[in-house]
Amino acid sequence: MPISPDGKKAVCSGMDEDHHISVLDLESGKIITTRPGSKKIIMKIVWTGSNQFVTVGLDLYKLWELNGNTLSNGV
Repeated sequence: MPISPDGKKAVCSGMDEDHHISVLDLESGKIITTRPGSKKIIMKIVWTGSNQFVTVGLDLYKLWELNGNTLSNGV
């Protein structure tokens, strides 16, 4: 599970049909947010900043940004 550069968050993707993305607060152990990731399989997640990460797979590349408890992609 990739940990953010500031060490405060982690991100993971589910194996469900929509490969939901969840961002976790490592200090509290609680989920900050969850939202559908992609119908395509996510093979790798890489943090690019303390609040940004990329999901990568076959024919898949998405940049995500976390603002508070809102996760958006296509930034």
